[in-house]
Amino acid sequence: MKKNSGFTWACPRCGGELVEVLRLGLEPRARIRGAIQLAEAGHHPEAATVYEDLLATQPELEPTLRAVVLTNLGACHSAQGRAERGAALHRAAIELCPEALGPRWNLFANLYARGQRTAARRELEQLRARAGPSPELDALLEALRPPGLKN
Repeated sequence: MKKNSGFTWACPRCGGELVEVLRLGLEPRARIRGAIQLAEAGHHPEAATVYEDLLATQPELEPTLRAVVLTNLGACHSAQGRAERGAALHRAAIELCPEALGPRWNLFANLYARGQRTAARRELEQLRARAGPSPELDALLEALRPPGLKN
């Protein structure tokens, strides 16, 4: 079994080893890091299980970490073809922690991927208002501007 960042996990589909990120007693940030690694390796159902477990077993989780868990869980749902559920989780993260940029960025990506350009542009405008000057965001906003519409 591979050792990663203070907890153990290995991909059952890649090497036949067990995923053990759900160990009770692990510090929440370590579990979040483990879930991120699982998602980055393409194991969204397993990562979602870790996030759901965190939400269920850590009611005292600080709001910023809870927002991270919600938006990452939303990304897992979106990656598994449940984009509506993903968007709802991103919105819950935004409601919990409106100043966080990650949930807005993820909601933008979710909406854009589903062809909801107007809603995606609104989220990008909110992100831009909170992030401050950004040529990259300005370029994205310009690209999403409806044809014939000027500033």
